[in-house]
Amino acid sequence: MVTMDISKSNSKERLSLYNHLMKKMKFMEEDRIASFKNWQYSESDKCSVQKMAEAGFFYTGHGEDDDSATCFVCGKVLDGWESNDDPWEEHEKHAPNCRFVNTHLIQDDYSVEQLFNLAEVVVKAHLTKSFNKKLVSINNTADEVRDIIKNQSSY
Repeated sequence: MVTMDISKSNSKERLSLYNHLMKKMKFMEEDRIASFKNWQYSESDKCSVQKMAEAGFFYTGHGEDDDSATCFVCGKVLDGWESNDDPWEEHEKHAPNCRFVNTHLIQDDYSVEQLFNLAEVVVKAHLTKSFNKKLVSINNTADEVRDIIKNQSSY
C-alpha cells in the first residue's frame, strides 16, 4: 500500500489521488456501469446495467449465480435481482436512509454543490470503513500479543 502526505503534494498529485479514490469508490456512473461485465439482464429489463448504475449500484457479484450489487454511498448489498425489479425502488426499500437514494437524482441532474456534498459523504464513509477495519486488525493483534505474554509469564 502506498501512503502519501497529501499536505506536501502538489495540485496535480492531489487531483490524481482524488481521481483514484473516486474510481475505487465507484463515484462516477460510468465506473459503476463498467463494473457490470457479467450482468445477466438486458437493457430492456427494469434492472438493466444503466438503471442499476443510475440508482447508485455497482456489481460486486462473483460467478454466474451471484448477482450482488452494492450502493457506492451507503454500502447496502442487494442480490436476488429479477428482470422486473426497479433498482430505485429496491434501493429505497432496503436502504431508506441512503443519502443517494433520498435525492433520487441521476448523476447528470446533480448541481456541482450537490456532487461535492455527496463526494464528501462517500469519502467520509469510505475512510470510516477503512479506519474501522484497521482498528479491528490492531485490536486482534493486541489480543494475540496479550495472550502470548500471558502464556509466557505462566512458565
